[in-house]
Amino acid sequence: MHELNANVGNFPQLSMWLITVWAGAQPPDCVSARNAARSFRPMGAGRARRIQDRSVQKKPVKFDSRNKTSALEVTDIQIWNEAASVKVVLKNISTKSINGIQLSSNQGSVRVEFLDAHEPDRQRLLPGQTYVEMFPLTNSAEPFTVSVLAVTFDDKTSDGDSGSAKEIIDARRGHAKEMKRMLPLLEAAIASPEGDSPKILDKLKSQVETLPAEQSGDSFAFREGQQAAREDLLYDFQFFKERQSANPQVQIRRALAKAKTRYDKRIDYDF
Repeated sequence: MHELNANVGNFPQLSMWLITVWAGAQPPDCVSARNAARSFRPMGAGRARRIQDRSVQKKPVKFDSRNKTSALEVTDIQIWNEAASVKVVLKNISTKSINGIQLSSNQGSVRVEFLDAHEPDRQRLLPGQTYVEMFPLTNSAEPFTVSVLAVTFDDKTSDGDSGSAKEIIDARRGHAKEMKRMLPLLEAAIASPEGDSPKILDKLKSQVETLPAEQSGDSFAFREGQQAAREDLLYDFQFFKERQSANPQVQIRRALAKAKTRYDKRIDYDF
């Protein structure tokens, strides 16, 4: 028997690292960006793209440091020229576990959501642990700047810019609300006689895509969370379909049930 498990891969005062970088060196072993869900906004809302690691040229790094954060530190930055991307290494220098990060750069903004990671030990950044985030690089001749705006901790507190911390929470609430609307579709598919057929994934995809969006006056981050919930489900459906196509013995029904359990935990999270 085979199981399917998708690897999906968001302060009282302003806490900021502003760093001007021309190039960098290799980072230490750290949590990969693939282990947490990310929302990247180069020009408005969007989802982060995955970038394969490539060789990097070692050049001097220029820092313009205005660090006010007591929780997260930028320890290294690399320019990955062949991949047209920048790798930023962040270290948790606080005594608490971090489960959300809000970043901003001159290439776009990123919200890192550790709660979306599939493995429980990847759902937080422990004290002393490092994390890698990727940014696209549109102009290698232009200095790269990145700011750590806020973090949230697993004890339900936050640190950094209060507005940025609120965006993390709003996005989580939007995700939970939208996922709660869609989970009955998942439950019906699991109970269906066709629960192990690839056709059920096509049906679910169509149902999620055509589910009318709720109209509300909630914040932009809240609506981003709602959109992210749909994208998370659609990603899972496509992943399950591809794996089942490669190996017909995999169990789609069981994969859907595990996904539901994971999303139930997100919905039940106390914000």
